[in-house]
Amino acid sequence: MTLAVTWGAVLLNGLLAARVHDRLVALNGKEPPAKLIVTSLLVAGVSEAGWWTATIVGFRSTQN
Repeated sequence: MTLAVTWGAVLLNGLLAARVHDRLVALNGKEPPAKLIVTSLLVAGVSEAGWWTATIVGFRSTQN
């Protein structure tokens, strides 16, 4: 994955995460629909992938 694609994915994921958050808040404690749960899991997965990518890049850049 190129750096631009990675940044783009993380940026779009952040925007989607904000929408997911708003939808969860709007439920007022009611059980979220299955589609929203799946979307939340995907957002969390992409977030983790971005975080680990940044960690690995940072680690590798300090090795030389």
